[in-house]
Amino acid sequence: MKCVKKIKQEKPDRQVEMRPIPSLKPYPKNARIHTPAQIAQIAASITEFGWTNPVLIDDKGGIIAGHARVEAAKTLQLTEVPTIRLSGLTEAQARAYIIADNRLALNAEWDEELLGLELADLKGMDFDLELIGFDEEELEKLFAVPAEKPQAMAIQKSADLTSLAPSDEERKILEGRTLLVEFSGGKDSSAVAVWTKHYFPEAKILLCYVDLGAEYEGFFFHLRRLSEALGCELKVLRSSVNIIAEFLNRGKWPHFGGPYCHEFLHMPMHAMMRSIGVDLVADIRGGRAKERAGKTKARTSRYLVDDGMKGYIFFQPLYFTTKEAAEKIVLDNGLPIWEGYDSGLQRTACRVCPGQKPATYAAIRANYPAVWEELLELDRRFGPGCWQVYHESGIHFTCTEMADKGQAAFLEGISRRST
Repeated sequence: MKCVKKIKQEKPDRQVEMRPIPSLKPYPKNARIHTPAQIAQIAASITEFGWTNPVLIDDKGGIIAGHARVEAAKTLQLTEVPTIRLSGLTEAQARAYIIADNRLALNAEWDEELLGLELADLKGMDFDLELIGFDEEELEKLFAVPAEKPQAMAIQKSADLTSLAPSDEERKILEGRTLLVEFSGGKDSSAVAVWTKHYFPEAKILLCYVDLGAEYEGFFFHLRRLSEALGCELKVLRSSVNIIAEFLNRGKWPHFGGPYCHEFLHMPMHAMMRSIGVDLVADIRGGRAKERAGKTKARTSRYLVDDGMKGYIFFQPLYFTTKEAAEKIVLDNGLPIWEGYDSGLQRTACRVCPGQKPATYAAIRANYPAVWEELLELDRRFGPGCWQVYHESGIHFTCTEMADKGQAAFLEGISRRST
């Protein structure tokens, strides 16, 4: 194989620029053939995930990579697409890149076992697998699980601390490590903290709360009361960004398929884990499978794999339970429950999270006027973009429409809690 040329040190500042589709010029000698079916799949992917891969163009607007994406945009009746200009390429480099962009991806191979497990998980989440590009025959092959594979753990509908005890293997892996509980102050993470303290009382346990700068007023007092009741140290990790400022800087809501805000939660936790060491730390977090067998087909343990943190331990004690189990554990252990639940809020997400249920928007409108005004301002700036209804029906709703849709459920919940 020929030696690769030394990479140039200078890196041009390549910004994403929205360009009208008619201003883009397809390369007439593009050898890659795109079928109508593939164009339809790409269009569906853009609708579901948004623009995750801009079109690459030269200085004259000639398309270097992204011919199919442009054609898909036309079928969606879009008038412009995001582009990145690759200035400085010679004609030979540009023509070679057009071929390389298509060919190099074909040289990759799949780990079919891992791919099958990932697709099974997505299927259990009711995700439309046609959006990913595999046909029915390929999916059937990938879902074929050999008989000798271990069976997924069953959902425990009435789980308590005793039934969620760590196995000998789990205990062996977790013992002796610093245990970082991803702590949001909600029912799930509180129950996970109880589990951790109960089964590993001698361990160094840190309740790690990532502050994104969008907490409800008085929320830190709740976190302190919880940590004091548990007898664990509360560690507040400051994110490198304020999430509201980041919304405004980006000028758009996070997208349901891949919310950019998640990285701001993960980065401080990952940095702390790295500072302790891969063999000395474990991340204990909430998260559950849905109460359906399909959701759990691919999960045979309570461990979670994070591709960006190879070798590090991530463990979800309540993964194979229902949401009622977490609340029962919290109440049985006499822990305080956040008063926001009594006002109709359903979780302790940052106050401007666009992924909340309609009843939560109604609760915010009724009980948190300052937060409601923030949401309306973001709505005016970005347009409607609430995740939940978008994910279910493909339609965006404004915060006001979401609150109206959830008003009856909000009032019913308040009435039920008062009795």
